[in-house]
Amino acid sequence: MFKHNPDVHGIKLKDWHERNTTDSAIASLRIALKSYFETYSVIHRYSMSLTQPFEGNNRKWELNAAEDLEYQEKYMQTIFHFHHFIELVTKDVLRMENPLYAMKINTDDLETIKKIQTGEQLEDTTHSIEFTSAIKRVTSLKGIDPPLSLTELFNKEGVKKNSLDVLNQLRNQAWHRGIYVLTYSELDQFIIGNILPLVYEIINTTQYKGILDLIFLYKKPLFGELDIIQSLVRLSGEEDINYSKIAFYKAVGLVCLNYRKPHRTTRLHGVISTIKAEAMVSGSFHNADERRKCMVCGEESLILFKEGDYAPDEDDGEITEWEYIYKAECQECGLLLYNDVGEPESYGVKSPKLWSEWSRTYSL
Repeated sequence: MFKHNPDVHGIKLKDWHERNTTDSAIASLRIALKSYFETYSVIHRYSMSLTQPFEGNNRKWELNAAEDLEYQEKYMQTIFHFHHFIELVTKDVLRMENPLYAMKINTDDLETIKKIQTGEQLEDTTHSIEFTSAIKRVTSLKGIDPPLSLTELFNKEGVKKNSLDVLNQLRNQAWHRGIYVLTYSELDQFIIGNILPLVYEIINTTQYKGILDLIFLYKKPLFGELDIIQSLVRLSGEEDINYSKIAFYKAVGLVCLNYRKPHRTTRLHGVISTIKAEAMVSGSFHNADERRKCMVCGEESLILFKEGDYAPDEDDGEITEWEYIYKAECQECGLLLYNDVGEPESYGVKSPKLWSEWSRTYSL
């Protein structure tokens, strides 16, 4: 049996750049983004199309997908870790003003909090506050000069009620009351419309500015510099939600989180991926149809996969056969796209057409 001794086991990590930041906040943001990005590939085991509104039969499949254990796992990690990131950053901001501001006391009102500065003894101050109290502290401390970096942001109209409070509610509903999840389209609406814009502002108005450079390991896809978070945030301002475009950025964002391009002197990995891709195409491995250059990593290892079927027409004595490209997957960086994202070219990416289809009809 393992008996933990903190003086012997484990290591103490330094805070990022020693700038009053918390390492677990950075880890939580990375997990939240990764889990959210992965929801795109999870729902593709169901007959859903992101190019159609989530109603009718598409709504039926979306509800079925919400019953999927893997989707629930990704959903919960998304909600829990965005919640955890915001809580930890908020407490760090409070500590920078006064270490005791992030500790538990018997109230969250401004006057009582200010008594901390006078040295007046309050109730238990040995434990740090939790999410709700941290938000209340920051919003109530608008009376200090200069104000905390998050005070103005959290007091903006709708931010607390529509983003922070809802995030906390969703976290509690999933954590304390059994599995409660938003559906795929609802999660996109909430994360793109409420959470990512807030997270982006939190990062850029606190000592956490610059952490996206740590989180995203791969920063320059073949088609150019790409700020995944900012690209998704821009979508929140569009009148109609483009789920296909969100899915495209999810797929590319997941690669940028996970992929480290091999050093020029260790190019063997890319060569192996290219050879593997060529072997898959030449051997018709699982309907592998064609090999292309990947738009993200630049290797000749992007495989296009095809599906096909036929339908006989006994009245006319004819058979119609058809095939189409439904998936593209890179054997090097792991990029995974389905044809419902549309052509990357429509998102400003210089890429040859990915999705094609063909059919023929002949007599029996």
